[in-house]
Amino acid sequence: MDVRQTLHDLVASAILAAFGDTISPEDASALAIVEMPRDQAHGDLATSACLKLARPLRRNPIDIADSLTMYMEGVAKVELPGLLDDIEVVAPGFVNFHLGLAFFRELLKTISKGGYGSSEIGAGTRINLEFVSTNPTGPLTVAHGRQAAVGDALAHILEHAGYEVSREYYLNDTGGQIRMLGASVYSHYAEAAGGEYPLPENGYKGEYIDEIGRELFEKEGDALLSLPEDAAIEQVGRHAVDKIVAWIKADLEAFRVRYDTWFSQKTFEESGEVAALMERLRRMDLVYEKDGAVWMKVSEYGDEKDRVVVKSDGSYTYRTPDIAYHENKFARGFDSLIDLLGPDHHGHIITMEAAMKALSHPVENFHGLIVQFCSLWRGEEKLKMSTRAGQFVTLREVCDEVGIDATRYFFTARKTDAPLEFDLELAKRQSMDNPVYYIQYMSARLSGVIETAGRDERFAGEIHDGLFLPGEIDLSPLGAEEEPVLRMILALPSVIEKSAQALEPHRLCGWLYDLACLFHHYYAHCRFVSQDAAASRARLYMASALKVLLTETLALIGVSAPEKM
Repeated sequence: MDVRQTLHDLVASAILAAFGDTISPEDASALAIVEMPRDQAHGDLATSACLKLARPLRRNPIDIADSLTMYMEGVAKVELPGLLDDIEVVAPGFVNFHLGLAFFRELLKTISKGGYGSSEIGAGTRINLEFVSTNPTGPLTVAHGRQAAVGDALAHILEHAGYEVSREYYLNDTGGQIRMLGASVYSHYAEAAGGEYPLPENGYKGEYIDEIGRELFEKEGDALLSLPEDAAIEQVGRHAVDKIVAWIKADLEAFRVRYDTWFSQKTFEESGEVAALMERLRRMDLVYEKDGAVWMKVSEYGDEKDRVVVKSDGSYTYRTPDIAYHENKFARGFDSLIDLLGPDHHGHIITMEAAMKALSHPVENFHGLIVQFCSLWRGEEKLKMSTRAGQFVTLREVCDEVGIDATRYFFTARKTDAPLEFDLELAKRQSMDNPVYYIQYMSARLSGVIETAGRDERFAGEIHDGLFLPGEIDLSPLGAEEEPVLRMILALPSVIEKSAQALEPHRLCGWLYDLACLFHHYYAHCRFVSQDAAASRARLYMASALKVLLTETLALIGVSAPEKM
């Protein structure tokens, strides 16, 4: 049972029963929204429909609520026995629903089947989610890792909410930064080959540059020294890109992040689509020439000023292929585009919104999401990170030190537009002040409870695949002690939907932590296995349902549910 939909239908029918002569069925359904109140004291679910009805009906919202409540209590008693303990009217006109324990017991049976928390709010919507997309000029760093964790968690949450999501990585594998990479590696290659080529002043540094250069010498010998400089740097740059992209793919796979599409900027520009976009902009009178350059009229569509799309030397600015690239995404049939971008891209987002609007796309179909910087700390020491200077900590190094689970949780648990201070020492700590340990310890405790029950002949025969989920079960022994945990579970579908709609995966991390808090308190005060066989069976069933739920929900943020810790 989808209790929100059930109560929505109950409210809508009450509106029509009381005011059907003035309110249409369509309006009644639109008004009958049932949501979770922020304060649990205000009920498990609530509706503000009476406040919205007050103006068109010209009646006091409390009077409207009283009328609806009288009808709903009668219907619920006959058609929905056990669902509601109470329906209360609260000023200035809210109707609060208090669900009965019988509902929560049945909810455990729903949870045990898997898939709880999923919804269809996104059904029929195709989303292109682009994230990480770092230039292939160095290994993935901690900053890239945060985008990877957030993007992958967001993709899973969106899918759980019914959206069709395609994960995409945009490879900036052409342009000035690739030439600089080639020149930097060529300097080390030339040294290894007995030649000499000075490292560019703003060249890339670090052990990885030297590693690629020396490896290339082992493969090619000194043959590249005989090539013209530009040709040699071009060839070395392509080799370095291939090498670094292979590292990036391996690191992301190890980090439990997969992509549906790796989109090459170089291939895209060679396809002629960028040139085709420019022709389209000219036909639509969206560009003009000034000072020898071509400008796009984005100021007319929300940007602070017009932007150069073709420089005076005839080359494209960085934003031109990006506009064409997003047009390509829409042409591939996506309804909505989401880009995860670094903190220096605020202006670019505004320009892209304006460009999409100019090209007749609804601005709400493009979402630029800023993922703020991540600083890395070891206790009181802040670690330095700079790809160009070669002073950085790679994502792989962090995962090797603190583990993938802790890394993914810490990256995801904070709102993306807030800077993250990642404390390696805290992430490694196996104590209750480490939030990911605290949540995973719930999983280990649940597994331990079921393992203990497996040694009890009263229950051993009904435990399969580490779960006690018999087909027939009496859950009536579950009562007030279990109620806080069960009521927290009720919130998950709403958390999933709001996380998806707001593009905020950190909300799910917060819910997981709150659930763990309630569970650990319950665990400290109640025995799962006791002399009371009926109570033990009910609690073991609850433990198994929670294990299913926790495993599935942790997987949405890329974190495992361990059996032991």
